[in-house]
Amino acid sequence: MFTNTLIGAAQFDLVTVYEYPSHEVFGLWVALTDEEKGQTVQGFLRLSITVLREGDVPKIHGPNDLDDGMEPDVGVVMGMPEINMEGYLLVVLINKVEVSPYGIEKPAIQVRMRFGATEVKSRVARTGFEGLINDELRLPVFTPTLTDRIVIDIIDTKITSLVGGGEKVLCSCTLSCRDVMRDMLVTQWRNMYGVRAPPKVSLLGSIGRVEDESAEDTAYRGRLLLYAACEKPKPEEQLQVIRLPMIFSKAEVEALAPRVMDYALRCDLYDGSDFVTGPLDNVYVIVSLGPYEKRSASCAVTDGVVRFESDAPGKEGYYEQLEEIRARMPDDPAQVSALTRIPRESLA
Repeated sequence: MFTNTLIGAAQFDLVTVYEYPSHEVFGLWVALTDEEKGQTVQGFLRLSITVLREGDVPKIHGPNDLDDGMEPDVGVVMGMPEINMEGYLLVVLINKVEVSPYGIEKPAIQVRMRFGATEVKSRVARTGFEGLINDELRLPVFTPTLTDRIVIDIIDTKITSLVGGGEKVLCSCTLSCRDVMRDMLVTQWRNMYGVRAPPKVSLLGSIGRVEDESAEDTAYRGRLLLYAACEKPKPEEQLQVIRLPMIFSKAEVEALAPRVMDYALRCDLYDGSDFVTGPLDNVYVIVSLGPYEKRSASCAVTDGVVRFESDAPGKEGYYEQLEEIRARMPDDPAQVSALTRIPRESLA
């Protein structure tokens, strides 16, 4: 019986290709590698790739554009076949995970790191909205590469996704491999974003509603305490996918966390318009600062327009002022997430 055997592969990042001139790499020689065989080149392939969005026009090439010397100078185009592959070790230490409890039951948390087609997973933490992972995840990275995006997912292993039967991804974040190579990430919080569970809607309440394709926009879903570096391996280290369990006490993990300070978030609500709703729908606003949330009163929608008014005694007719959120968060604003969401609910 005949079987297919992988000779080698090359990875491309869609966004990176799109940012090149004419949104393409043209006549590019790439090295084919197989992760199981290390950094040994398994062959070379010449190809062109174009990534277009709506409204973009592909570049028209002439019959002689593939002649030697006609390749575009985009900085990472490699000539045939003088390619020196260098191996690096991507190391990400996951200490702690926090997941927002909005709309979900307590998950069994696992962290997955992906670079190109390679992935490695942490252990599964104890069921709950917070978990200590304390795992070091390692992946080999071979340069030059057109893949730059490191994707880190938080997975609920208790739930199987209906699409493809895979794991249920609660939220994700991305890192730049080039940035991590250039400057390691000291231990810090990284905000994670994903699609939140939608409000429950009755069958009657959905009548007349026009579904909004942006209804699954991402929202804050949790955060990771992590460290990341990508460096040449030490002589005793192997370039392989591996998970190394680390031993940290809870006190040690807390000591690793960035310095915190007190924040106060205030939000006033006035008007809204052009909401995509049904005739029996109301809307309300959720304002979140990290894991902390405040919700406005539920307001009727009239011809797509909403007026948010206070229901506090003595303030009837004034705009709505949400209760102040006070939280102790990292003093680095880049590690703090403040979001406003507008869900809808059915009165039926």
